Amino acid sequence: MTTNAPRVAPELIRATNPELVEAITHLTFYAGWPAGVTATTVLAGILGEQTETEA
Repeated sequence: MTTNAPRVAPELIRATNPELVEAITHLTFYAGWPAGVTATTVLAGILGEQTETEA
């Protein structure tokens, strides 16, 4: 069975929240502002879901 889920680099699986934000900020210069804003919004949603399930 195949899925359309994106692959995540092994280095990012163990990354802390500030490291993820730093990676997105760095990649924004290459991918463009709209892509960076979208990635930041997605990351905020993911981190928000994690804190809701941990509480």
